[in-house]
Amino acid sequence: MNLSDFQDIDINDIQNWPKDVKAVAIAFIGVIIIVISWFFLISPLRTQAAAIVTHENSELNTINSEKQIVANLPFYQGQIRMMNMDFSRFLMQLPDRRQMPSLLNSISAAGNESNLQFLLFKPTGIITKKFYKEVPIEISVKGTYNNDGSFLQKIANLPRIVTFHNMKILRVPFTGTVVQRATQKQQTIMSGTMITYEYLKNGSTNQ
Repeated sequence: MNLSDFQDIDINDIQNWPKDVKAVAIAFIGVIIIVISWFFLISPLRTQAAAIVTHENSELNTINSEKQIVANLPFYQGQIRMMNMDFSRFLMQLPDRRQMPSLLNSISAAGNESNLQFLLFKPTGIITKKFYKEVPIEISVKGTYNNDGSFLQKIANLPRIVTFHNMKILRVPFTGTVVQRATQKQQTIMSGTMITYEYLKNGSTNQ
């Protein structure tokens, strides 16, 4: 078969085409059909199939994540229980109204046991929060550095929460003769605000 075979054919007389020409024509038409099928049938199906696979993978990832959460559920529940226990212990360190006088007496006793002289011990205005009250106490005590340290240690060991704010320690000038001053311990005046906390049961804000 050569090029002259195609030049002599009659497009309207397909039945009399040479077999070789017919074979080439059929092959050419088949190629056209395959190309058309690819663009209009197979390619969209492949795109749709890819979208389905992507969606399935996303769903599988979601399912695996949910399985992981379920598998870790006992751990999370344990963490919540621990947080609740910690919160309960914290609340136990907040005295209620009935325990507040006892706490103030404990603070005063800690100062006396530390050989401090109270120059000021003045509870001020109560500050109400969501579930507790802050009870600020302005203090000023006179003693030595060792007395100050002992007092702070005793306050830290109290079963209730007491915090110090704006604390200052100033040295008291020595007085007396040179001999007397040589035997004196350095006196200090420690001042600041101590804050203790009162637990409000059921979130009550009544004074």
